[in-house]
Amino acid sequence: MTVNGHQVYGLEISAGMGYRSNSTSGAAVNGQAEGMYMVTSGTHVDNRCCFGYGNAETNDIDTGNGHLDAINFGAECWFSPCYGQGP
Repeated sequence: MTVNGHQVYGLEISAGMGYRSNSTSGAAVNGQAEGMYMVTSGTHVDNRCCFGYGNAETNDIDTGNGHLDAINFGAECWFSPCYGQGP
């Protein structure tokens, strides 16, 4: 599938799963500006932490505090007051 001439991919993630690539190219690094888009469904969500979609460190080696730019999609309430039943 393409969006605006760019190849896009679908992925379904369930609890306990994860996905990462240590061999990316063209991703923002060292605080560079970036744009992020995610198309998602409100029918595959729960109230537990966390689902983060985004740009993380360039390898999976723990170097201390993490670096992650992400969109969180979930129904958990982080700061009161919270309204509604979810996304």
